[in-house]
Amino acid sequence: MGSQTTSIPALLERESELEELARAVAGAREGAGRVVLVEVPPE
Repeated sequence: MGSQTTSIPALLERESELEELARAVAGAREGAGRVVLVEVPPE
């Protein structure tokens, strides 16, 4: 499998949301399940 590089735009003023997502991912790696809902307006 080849590696891919994806450009992710900066999420301004979303530090707390990014921290929450990071905690959810860390918990999943340790076997703790969670549900995370991300809602965005349609483009």
